[in-house]
Amino acid sequence: MNNVTPERKESVLKSLALIGLFGIVIFIAWVSVQIVSIFPTALQSLASIAETVYTYNPNTLKDITITPTTEPIISGTKHTLRWEQPYKNGMYSFTYKCRDGISVEIATSESNFTEAECEKKYNLGTVNNADIVINSEKQAEVDFDYTLSYFKTNATKESISTDDSLTVINTRFATTTPTVPKVTVNDEAITPTTPNVTKPISVIVPTKPPVRPKVTDQSDNVLYIPTSDPKGFTDLVVTYLGIGEKNTAGQFINNGFLRQNATGAIQFSVQNIGTKTSKDWAFTTKLPGDISYTSPTQSPLKPNERAKMIIAFPVVSGTHLQSFSITVTVPNDVKHSNDTITWTTAVLK
Repeated sequence: MNNVTPERKESVLKSLALIGLFGIVIFIAWVSVQIVSIFPTALQSLASIAETVYTYNPNTLKDITITPTTEPIISGTKHTLRWEQPYKNGMYSFTYKCRDGISVEIATSESNFTEAECEKKYNLGTVNNADIVINSEKQAEVDFDYTLSYFKTNATKESISTDDSLTVINTRFATTTPTVPKVTVNDEAITPTTPNVTKPISVIVPTKPPVRPKVTDQSDNVLYIPTSDPKGFTDLVVTYLGIGEKNTAGQFINNGFLRQNATGAIQFSVQNIGTKTSKDWAFTTKLPGDISYTSPTQSPLKPNERAKMIIAFPVVSGTHLQSFSITVTVPNDVKHSNDTITWTTAVLK
């Protein structure tokens, strides 16, 4: 009969327990390897989520991006202001700087302000657009500066704000002398002077058959003309000045409208706002009554030099709205967004 001592029995049990522990560890390691091989994408997603949570900053705010307006705003007409809506909660507010003779009406799907005061915040609601009517009563052209702000829910102070500007034109004023900008040469502001340079032309556009337009001289004021930079750039900009008629003396009358069965006239200017003298240029027009016209080649414009044009044409019959456009073309122009203007006018009896 075999006798097993208690000491030997205890040693055997410890050995078996140790072997079992190693087995469990090996099994857990094998299962882990299988899980990683089967679900790598899930583990990566978890890691990405963890990194996002770790790096999230609740104080980071998105900017309000306002849809740009490329054309001037006509005084008294509705303009829809649009912006990207980075936040669905909270509200947006509108305020504008005070200008003499400026009054504003604001309307959204949630609010309406018929006499909005300057330097005062107006709650537009949780929207991404607003209809505004800007009335300019004392100037032919004025800059309208405004601010669009975002407020969190129940907040008393805006979280983010964006400033922007619109150009407002009142067609009731004769704009024979456009706003004169300051010219900077070598980082020094220079007050423009008014020497006589290239004279503008007055063009008579017939209907059918097409013939060469008659060209006459008309005096004009121009800005300070800096020296052309051979390594500079050319940028011609076309600006609408007015619409109306020419009187018996050949002078342009800016009525702001056309009269049916009469001779109408459109006045505009072409200016080189670049630093290098332009090459020869020309312009094309689509006039009221669907009249097309392409000008002869025009002389080069020096930096900051401006040519003023008057196009006379027969007005169509009937009283309704008519649109027209003017496009200037020149080789090596650096910016094409200011090469075209499009306008709408009324034809009255």
